[in-house]
Amino acid sequence: MDIDAVVVEGVPDLGEVVRIGRETGAGGVCAACEASCEAAAQGAEELGLPGPGPEAARCIRHKGELRSVLAAAGLAGPRFSLPRSPQEAEAQGRRLGLPVIVKPVDASGSQGVMRVDHLEDMPLAYARASRCSPSGTVLLEEWLPGEAYHVHGVVESGRFTPCAISAHELSTPPYCCDWGVSLPTRFNRRERELLFGAAEAVVDAIGLRLGVVHIELVMGENGPGVIELGLCPSAGHAATQLMSLAGGPDLLSEAIRLAVGELPGGLTAPEGGAAQYWLRSHSGIVTDVTGVEEARAIPGVVAVEIGVKPGDVLRHAVDAATRNRVGYVIAAAGNAVDAAAVAKAARECCRIETASSSDDAARSSSG
Repeated sequence: MDIDAVVVEGVPDLGEVVRIGRETGAGGVCAACEASCEAAAQGAEELGLPGPGPEAARCIRHKGELRSVLAAAGLAGPRFSLPRSPQEAEAQGRRLGLPVIVKPVDASGSQGVMRVDHLEDMPLAYARASRCSPSGTVLLEEWLPGEAYHVHGVVESGRFTPCAISAHELSTPPYCCDWGVSLPTRFNRRERELLFGAAEAVVDAIGLRLGVVHIELVMGENGPGVIELGLCPSAGHAATQLMSLAGGPDLLSEAIRLAVGELPGGLTAPEGGAAQYWLRSHSGIVTDVTGVEEARAIPGVVAVEIGVKPGDVLRHAVDAATRNRVGYVIAAAGNAVDAAAVAKAARECCRIETASSSDDAARSSSG
């Protein structure tokens, strides 16, 4: 696939997408981040180019609308509400039963997302979610117990083709971002059919026409419950590097291929395994970073990326951005379980020493 590309920095609005598309004679529009998915879908529609469909993209980006559409379709998922004040959030949290998840309806990367276990924490959670929402709107959801998985796949002409399932290790509450991802997760036939069937039902419910998608599910005692979904490349390394390392397709390339009207280029299921784990850190001033070369020497380690250096100030990791800043490791192996073990071992080697501004006594962090 040989495609010339025009890269637009930031998150363009619809007018800018259409203007650039017409000036360049673009043959396709592909969003480079989750925040630009809606503008890209609207632009593709106005330019007469292939795309996911404006309504589907809006539903994906606005979690309140997504919850309503999925509930109307009868799909399993958390009960929810859209409180307009901290007081309403407290009342609705009491009605749904704690714990609940409080999140912005239109942010990404776990920004402003908190699990609330005690009603006295609701005002803080509401304020964080409201501040992180471009529209200022907050979504309150029932917390679903179970294991977190993403079903990754391709949609072409409204038909969903699953590629793989990734397993996700979540942070300790109250925050709710991933600290580890591995794929492909192996299930028995019944479990796989339940997860793939739920993902396909989500695609049908929102009317998604085209694109690479990941559907976030929680597998509980009663089967899968739908949490959210996103269009590639918002799944990050799971949809691109991890999938390729495990022997599957590069889903970012597939997203571009679909955007210019080509058919998928081959969606072979991954046979190996790959994993990404993020480094743990304490808040404070970084005094030293050690163990990086030791981690890189572990067989199976593909990358060790460190984003901090002595003198940097670290705050608590509460979302994808603050987590990503510290760094991560990526590993590959014959299966996802072994890849995760390698990635965890490499993470444990990396130590980020920090000290408070008033105390030179260093604290260390490892996996």
